[in-house]
Amino acid sequence: MYPFREGSFAVRNGWYVAAFRNELGRDLLARTILNQPVVLYRKEDGEAVAVGGRCPHRHFPLGKSCLKGDAIVCGYHGIAFGADGRCVDIPSQDVVPRAYKIPTYPLVEHGLWAWIWMGDADKADVALLPDLEEIGVTAAGMTARPFMCRRCKGATSCSTTICSTCRTLPSSTPAASARWKMRRRLKNWSSAPDF
Repeated sequence: MYPFREGSFAVRNGWYVAAFRNELGRDLLARTILNQPVVLYRKEDGEAVAVGGRCPHRHFPLGKSCLKGDAIVCGYHGIAFGADGRCVDIPSQDVVPRAYKIPTYPLVEHGLWAWIWMGDADKADVALLPDLEEIGVTAAGMTARPFMCRRCKGATSCSTTICSTCRTLPSSTPAASARWKMRRRLKNWSSAPDF
């Protein structure tokens, strides 16, 4: 693990949070983790899967492709890859080469998160995941859930308490929303030019 190899900036053989569990579904979710494009989704049986995010043919982003059954069908030429990374269909060929595939990554759902192992899959050990009690997720009276905006159903993209998508408070209570609107009007009024 240490020291890092030339050009390396992060530990590859370790667990990283890839997404909240509730973000994973039948829609393709594209992420970049350790400078590698990755696509996350759930198979028809509900199992979470992580595969490489680029088609090896023309490097089309597979996150912008579609699912057909459990296979990702590349949006460029229609080449399909199964959840195990192997190519299952090439529309212009009768025979699919066994060597044609995309990388797969171990993905484990633990607590609120889906954790991905970007290094050697043989070294992925679930026992290395942080204990939920140690990080305080199981504390008395604590409800563990992603911090989401109720108005636009989107996750906040920064650490502030204002949703960057719809510009409201994520708590979105009528009183909190009214206070935010009033603060915004006063700020705009006080910075208006004096004619």
